Amino acid sequence: MRETIHIIPGEAIINEGEESNCMYLLKEGTLAVFKKIDGEEKQIGTIYSGEFVGEVSFLDKGKRCATVKAITDCELEIFDAQKFNEFIDSRPKWLQSMMKTLADRLRSTNEKIKV
Repeated sequence: MRETIHIIPGEAIINEGEESNCMYLLKEGTLAVFKKIDGEEKQIGTIYSGEFVGEVSFLDKGKRCATVKAITDCELEIFDAQKFNEFIDSRPKWLQSMMKTLADRLRSTNEKIKV
C-alpha cells in the first residue's frame, strides 16, 4: 500500500537541520525550497509535480539541508528505505532519472552561487 500525505499552502514538509528517514515524491502541487542565508530564509528553488524532494539527506543519511513548504495544496508519496530499495530494484530506469534530477539541481545551485 502506498502511503501518501496531503499538505496545504505554507505548511512545511521538511525543515532544515532535521534528521531524515524518508524522501517524498510530489504527486500533485508545487513546493518551494528555502535556505537560511545570513539568518534570513530565502527561496532557492521550486519542486513540481513528478519530482522528488528530500532525496539528498535521505541518501546520505545527513540532516535536512533546506526547508520545503507547500505553495499549493500538495499530495506526496512517502518513501522509506525499504520502499525505496524495492522501487529501484523493480525500475532501474527510474534510478537514472533520479540521478539526472540530482545533477540538474546541483548544476542549478552552482549557477546561483556564481551570481
